[in-house]
Amino acid sequence: MRSSPSPEPSEMSLSLENRGARGGITSLAVRDGSTPADPTLAGHVEDDRAIVGEYEEGVLPQDDNGFHTRSSDRDNFARGWQRQQMLCYNNGLTHVRANKRKPYHSINFIIAHDGFTLYDLVSYNYKHNNANGEGGNDGCNDNYSWNCGFEGETKDVNVLSLRLRQMKNFHLALMISQGTPMMLMGDEYGHTRYGNNNSYGHDTSINHFQWKLKDVTWHEDNWDNHESKFLAFTLHDDQFGGDIYVAFNAHDYSVKVTVPSPPQNKQWHRVIDTNLESPKDFIPEGILFTNPCYNVAPYSSILLEAKP
Repeated sequence: MRSSPSPEPSEMSLSLENRGARGGITSLAVRDGSTPADPTLAGHVEDDRAIVGEYEEGVLPQDDNGFHTRSSDRDNFARGWQRQQMLCYNNGLTHVRANKRKPYHSINFIIAHDGFTLYDLVSYNYKHNNANGEGGNDGCNDNYSWNCGFEGETKDVNVLSLRLRQMKNFHLALMISQGTPMMLMGDEYGHTRYGNNNSYGHDTSINHFQWKLKDVTWHEDNWDNHESKFLAFTLHDDQFGGDIYVAFNAHDYSVKVTVPSPPQNKQWHRVIDTNLESPKDFIPEGILFTNPCYNVAPYSSILLEAKP
């Protein structure tokens, strides 16, 4: 077998990340409490019981090299909401302060790759893992979930309304928690695995991002061009007409693009252009943009929002 040269640190971290490793349980790299020789690696390696023989979470050196996730807070948070109790959630700031660390060292999440999706957390009291071929014996039994009065799919307007409200409650609390929020892909539109909380082995729709639930127009007619480093698309808001046009240019030259027409009675407003100096690069209310074309600068991206 031909050996390959050792990757640069940046290449190594990217490689590990693409393999699904996460920084949630990285204490194997700092088991003695000292800073590892390669802190980038410590930030991307997941704890492996086969290597260290035990589970330990959140034990990292007292410096800026590492971070930790708070899966214990995930469970406490879910229990709090599902019991219909108001929960004052600060992501274990006592833990952070006691270790003289900053809030950004903590990665906060309610939903991860394992367990229920956010929609299933408010739609199922029990796991439904028969499709996994293990007789329903796999997956965690402690999901701390509440189905809002009906198990699984339903057309009951009252149940659906409550589920939506619960999901918004979770999102709000996550976004105001002290630290860096982490969301699971698909939770933004209510992805369901139909109660399957251990679906890693399925290359099916229960794990695939459902683009059909997102009304997207791709402004690309040459997907086979491997030299292309430009991508643009429109996310349509079929209910209110607040479409969003996004373009990414990774070329080392500018790309002049024709901007699609905005929805009826709407006009494009530039919200983001990363090529501009701050604070002009991000203007939440947007600046009116009426030109038919946009010159997207090298190594930059833009976002236009359709508004009245």
